[in-house]
Order: sequence, then structure tokens, then C-alpha cells
Amino acid sequence: MKLFKKTYTVSDLIEGCIKNDRRCQEALYMKYFDKMYRMCVRYIKSEDDTLSVLNKGFLKVFENISSFEGKGNFEGWVRRIIYHTMIEHFRSQKSYQKFIVLDSGDDVISSGGVQSSALGELYYEELLELLAELPPKAALVFRLHAIEGYTHPEIGEQLSMSENTSKWYLAKARKQLQDLIKKNTDNKATA
Repeated sequence: MKLFKKTYTVSDLIEGCIKNDRRCQEALYMKYFDKMYRMCVRYIKSEDDTLSVLNKGFLKVFENISSFEGKGNFEGWVRRIIYHTMIEHFRSQKSYQKFIVLDSGDDVISSGGVQSSALGELYYEELLELLAELPPKAALVFRLHAIEGYTHPEIGEQLSMSENTSKWYLAKARKQLQDLIKKNTDNKATA
């Protein structure tokens, strides 16, 4: 006897999870596990902590799934919940220093004219403050790409823009962040 595994649409999964259907919950978990795991493992070094954060995040997804209004991308909604669960995890760790390492290998921000020490460790809160000074679209594309790990095709799909437009906004954000970091570094040096 051959068992057929039912294929669910995202709408089916959401409806099933709202009804607390365990099969739909498992299918949703399996559908998004790999992408969310890859996002978590970039920030969390311990495998146990990564899985713990991921499972807490998915629990929040299941608890709050009825609040998803169908506006926007469901995967982005799940990613946002998992991301905020990671932030909560880091905040609960007393020894955690809240900074983001801007990896020159990833070329998040190149070092053109900005001191490498200023680029090496930029505190997360400072980065968010600097992002708030950027034009909204450029800041959003930078956040999605450099912080949350979306690819340009994914960003383009979410924001209804071409992949090249996404790359343009990222380059614009990088340049503006370089200028802001240089300005802030110069201001601290003269103070």
C-alpha cells in the first residue's frame, strides 16, 4: 500500500495551523526550516542554541499565525518572527555585546576612505540609527540583504522591483553609510 503525502499550499498551511492541525504545522515547519536555519546559523555559533532559537521562533509563528493578515510575503513574516526571536536570545545573554561585524569579504561596506576600525565593529544600535538616516527604500534593501540575508531576487520579489534595482539601492545605502560612518568617526576624533 502506497501512502501519498498531501501537498499543501501556503494558504492551506495557514488555515490548518490556525485550526491547530499537527500535519499542517509539521508541513509548515519543514517548508521553512532550511531557510530559517541558515539565517540563524549565521548569527548563532552553537548548534544547540540555533535549534533552540529556531524552535522558539516557530512556536511563536504557530501561536500568532492567526494574526497574519495575508498582506505581503508569508515567508518574510516567518523570517521576521525568527529574527526577533534571535534578538531576544542575544539580549537574554548577559555577556553578549550588541555589535555587527561588517565583513569585508561580504563587502557589506567597503573601507573606501573610512577607518577599518570603525568598520570592523559597528554596534548594532548605531547601525540602526544610521539606517534611520537613509532614504527608506535604501535602508530597507540594506537591512534585508546585509542583516537578514535575503538575496537580490528575493528582495526584488518582496518589494516589486527588479534584481538590478535592488542592487542599486544596496550600493546607494552602502555609499551613504560609508559617508555617515566617516562623518561620525571624524566628529568623535575632533571632540
